[in-house]
Amino acid sequence: MPSDETPSDVRAPGPDHGASIGELGLRCELVDETLRGHATITPEMWLPGTTVVRTSVIATWADVLCGLIAGASFRPRVGVTLDLDMQIATRVLGVTEVEGVAYVVKAGRSVAVAAAEFRRDGAPFAFATASFMASPNPDHLAPEGGFLGARRSAHAPLSRPWADRVGIRRTDDGAVEAPYHLDNSNASRSLQGGIQALACEEASCVAAPGMLVTALSLRYLRPFRSGDAQARAEVHGPVARIRMTAGDRLGTIATARLEPI
Repeated sequence: MPSDETPSDVRAPGPDHGASIGELGLRCELVDETLRGHATITPEMWLPGTTVVRTSVIATWADVLCGLIAGASFRPRVGVTLDLDMQIATRVLGVTEVEGVAYVVKAGRSVAVAAAEFRRDGAPFAFATASFMASPNPDHLAPEGGFLGARRSAHAPLSRPWADRVGIRRTDDGAVEAPYHLDNSNASRSLQGGIQALACEEASCVAAPGMLVTALSLRYLRPFRSGDAQARAEVHGPVARIRMTAGDRLGTIATARLEPI
């Protein structure tokens, strides 16, 4: 269960939370009871050395879409992600337009579940499911009009690889570090779920060179709100198991499915 920690080391904050996520360029609109997102995959979103979009980019869009539509169940409280499952059915190559469609599966009093489907040229290529709960901190409130209106403010597009923009670092002992600052945070001022997916993806690539992640399941146990979060993967055949910690505190566990590049 997420805890309510207070940030003690907020470094290099941007003007508002989530700027690095906003630069992924997802544009959202409500259509009936679905939330639709449109974005352009650019070379900055590719896995280095390939023209394949990072699974963590799609996972970040899924977290945003599912969170926005599921979060209506908790308004004005902010919803926080409990878990996220991302499955890539077909590789998407090159610069291309994609569409995501998210809808609520269950809107309970304490937990909401949403699903998303991503399409290219009308054909589905990825699927996600995520669950959310209301933040236990009563001070975490959505802006007036909800987050969909707030997200309409423009962000500059990515000008460098996304992992560089986020500040991902590989350590000498095989781990991956994701820094905490407001550009990488969500509405509850914790490390955004998609950025944690990026760290888990990078850790899997460190542990299994020459492989790419085609499925990623994450369980968020407690928020990261200070310092750096460290991800470390252990590979077992085509599966990587990842643990994300801050100091000696376990924050996220994940499983990645690996395939040769």
